Amino acid sequence: QKTTIISEDDGMDVNDLLFLKTSSGNYSVFSDLKEIAIDHYNLFHTLLTDMANGRFRGLKRFSDNNAIQGMMEVKYNQARITFIPMSKDKYVILDMFIKKTQVDAAYQAALKNKYDLFKENYSVISNLMFNDEYLEENRKVLDSLLSTLEKDTKVKKLGGFDE
Repeated sequence: QKTTIISEDDGMDVNDLLFLKTSSGNYSVFSDLKEIAIDHYNLFHTLLTDMANGRFRGLKRFSDNNAIQGMMEVKYNQARITFIPMSKDKYVILDMFIKKTQVDAAYQAALKNKYDLFKENYSVISNLMFNDEYLEENRKVLDSLLSTLEKDTKVKKLGGFDE
């Protein structure tokens, strides 16, 4: 499934992943991580690395939720990352989670909260998304996140198979 913004070409173009800050100035993605069992870390490491390299596994656009405009999702097994494209190579990460068997009210509320956080961050992100310092700060967040997620990948290396 392709969209006008996302292109799955040769993977040579590098995408910038941008992360939401909470009102206390922390990156919300690290809170998400606390809810994820360590044995799932490798799935999120793969999804984030793929996104940064221009590959979007199991891409889905949310069309049935009017409260959340423009949100998309990538998935790998039960791992999900929701995000919003800001430009052809800039993507705001909203949420990382393990999908339960059914979508429940708590899940919908959590997504809505992340979307509200995105709206709070929108003017800052849209003003700074081409600022080198801001982009570098977000690359460091990604590096830190990937480093944390690698805690499990040393035990289990994923093969080169596709989902």
